[in-house]
Order: sequence, then structure tokens, then C-alpha cells
Amino acid sequence: MADLKVSLPKPCGEQWEAMAPQGCNRHCAVCDTTIHDLSSMTVDETEALLLSGEEVCVRAEVARNGTVRTAHPAIPGSRRIVAAIGASVSLAAAACQPATISHVTP
Repeated sequence: MADLKVSLPKPCGEQWEAMAPQGCNRHCAVCDTTIHDLSSMTVDETEALLLSGEEVCVRAEVARNGTVRTAHPAIPGSRRIVAAIGASVSLAAAACQPATISHVTP
């Protein structure tokens, strides 16, 4: 099964902690939108969200190797989410970013 490549093109400076909780997500008062926390979602849930056809904003915790932390850690050899962001942003928690998705082979 192919990895999911998530593009995080527009980092936002809004603070996750300052946003109002909405279940596992938060509400950004600045842009009046729900910010989805990928670390509380599985790979399948993330794929469904990003393939919904709507522009969604996400919070993603990205490891040095480019993988995105999800609710259930990836089992070696299983499908994972890989971030397509600039090297200077890796290992950062990025909030309020419109995200897109594509499938890539491991």
C-alpha cells in the first residue's frame, strides 16, 4: 500500500493553544475554521478528510524523517503519512495549514 504524501504549503502563525477546543480539533477565530489535529487521527481518517474535496486546515507534528505523527503509530512496513514541506519547517508543529494529499510509493 502506498504512503500518503501531504502537502503543507502555507504555515500559519496562530497558536494552537490559543484556539478554542472542538473535540480533538480546535477552532481558529482568526480565519473562522476548524483546525484538524492529524496526531489524533489514523492514516485512513486523514486520507478521508483530505480527499473530501474541501480545503481543510491541519495541525501536523512532523518528525525529522518527514513522517507525520498519527493516532496509531505506524507498524514497520505499513502505510504512513509523509509531509511535503520545506526542510526548515521539519520537526515543527504546524497549525492552521491548508493541506492537500497525494499517494506515493514507499
